[in-house]
Amino acid sequence: MVLASTPGPGVFATISCALASGFVAAIAVVIGTVLGDLIFLLLAIFGLALVIQSIVISAIITLIVGGVMLFYAYLASKARFFFQSETAMRNLNRTAAGILLGVAVLIVFVE
Repeated sequence: MVLASTPGPGVFATISCALASGFVAAIAVVIGTVLGDLIFLLLAIFGLALVIQSIVISAIITLIVGGVMLFYAYLASKARFFFQSETAMRNLNRTAAGILLGVAVLIVFVE
């Protein structure tokens, strides 16, 4: 109530309209000012809720995706020494190619 009664743009617009056109005309200014304030308040509330959602979701995604990627990185760093020989790399590449070929064949025949 204190903030609403202190002179500001709304108060000056209401006084100006009442002085120029009378009380009935000033009622429209008051209604417009109140509706504008309500719209501004609702946008602020929903906007902040969206930001809080946006931040929570980002934190969850960061933790999940980051955690999974760090797990893969850890496993790969441990397996790195196993795949240093040419024979091991050839076997890995052949196995991966076989898996990809198998998935491709499944896609062709299932679709």
